[in-house]
This record gives sequence, C-alpha cells and structure tokens, in this order.
Amino acid sequence: MHGVSSFPRAELDRSAATEAISLYEMLLGESWSNVASSIQSAHPRELPIERSGSFDITHGRSFLTRVLARWSKLPAAGRAVPTRLRVERKGIHEIWRRSFGSFSLESTQHVPCAGTLVERFGRIEFRFKVQARDGGIHFHQTRAAICVGRCRFLVPACLGPRVDAQEMPGETKNQTRARVTVRLPIVGLLIDYQGKIDQPEIAAEGDLIQ
Repeated sequence: MHGVSSFPRAELDRSAATEAISLYEMLLGESWSNVASSIQSAHPRELPIERSGSFDITHGRSFLTRVLARWSKLPAAGRAVPTRLRVERKGIHEIWRRSFGSFSLESTQHVPCAGTLVERFGRIEFRFKVQARDGGIHFHQTRAAICVGRCRFLVPACLGPRVDAQEMPGETKNQTRARVTVRLPIVGLLIDYQGKIDQPEIAAEGDLIQ
C-alpha cells in the first residue's frame, strides 16, 4: 500500500497524487486502510470520475441567515435535490464540480502536508484537519482565509464561517453518504446539506450496470 509514511511529514511529494496514489490516500496515509471500501472507491487513483445522488439542503431559520444564504449564492433549500459530482485532476489539485439541481458549485482541493486538506471556493480558502474514524472521513476546519492573488488574509475565528463535514459508508457497497454544515458566529446555521452519492456498479466482466 502507498502510505504517507514514505514522504517527509512536513512536505509531501506533490507529484505522488498524480499517478501512483490518490489525493485521499496521500491525505490519510496509513489510516486509509481504516476507511470503508465504498469510500475508498469514491476516491480512486484514476480520474476523472462522475457520480450522482440526492441531497437534502437546509438553511438557517432566521431572516438574516436566509438573506446571507441568498447573498452568498448558496443552493436553494429542498429535499431530495438531484445531485451530480465530477472530480478531475489538474496538477497537484483535484477539481470538484458539484451540481444541486440547476445550481453549480466548484472547488479545488490539495494536500499541503499529511492529515491536512486545503479546499478553495473562489477567493475563500478553508484548511481542514482530516481523520479516518468509524469507517468514514471526518473534516474539522482549522482556519479560513481570503485569497487575493498569491496573498492570503486569515479570517479571525470569531468572524469567519465554521465548516464541519463527514463522509460515511452508505446503505450499499456502491454508496457513500456525506454531510456538510456551515455556521456563522452569532447567527448560527447558514446551510446544512446531507445526502447520498451512488457509484456505478461494475459487472463481473467489467461493464457498467446501468
């Protein structure tokens, strides 16, 4: 197995995620073996991939959070919203393209060091401590920053959004479940979305089962 232990702890070999090892293998290192097989299959070495599923999307109940959700151009609230995901590789980054109904959301992810994931949405960048636990992957935000060119301006924790996320095994071997919660100081919940992503089933001959 290709583990992080073969790389220096402080700075990983950034070419590793392009061929011999996936981004999430590199992220979790030896604990990758503790992640359920359905989640390992959701983060393959060979990209691009496309997946589909459905999510329930909830906004905060206060007037202010509804205004902020609209101003932030977040997906509309709804139940069983049709969801699609496409993941591509670009150098040391993965490009995640999500669609919730007609709403599109794109981010880039990379691994600067073992156990740390950096995800950027436009000019907003989040850094997460990532752990394998209970067969799933748990993301705990450690900082947020606003990016302008090559400069990063850290957002004080007392002012910035707070993101927590997890990816867990689904009800079948070809399904994973995810949940992402975003909260703001004082106003509380901004958005919560949770649901399932299904992977194409592979027949014994290697053909996709539609």
